[in-house]
Amino acid sequence: MAEIAVNAIMNVADMERRDVNFELIKVQGKVGGRLEDTLLVKGVVVDKTFSHPQMPKVRFYYHIFFIL
Repeated sequence: MAEIAVNAIMNVADMERRDVNFELIKVQGKVGGRLEDTLLVKGVVVDKTFSHPQMPKVRFYYHIFFIL
């Protein structure tokens, strides 16, 4: 768990200013699972129920585009 915390801090640290914006880090707990199941997500997590039982539980490398 400590290694994950250090990695999270190093990902948002501004090394030139020697500053860390802790508002960029969010820790979210979920009921169940083991401590070994904990992981650091570099990106966005969408917490939503599945609409179909055969939907994949985890997806990586999505490309999301916003057109304004």
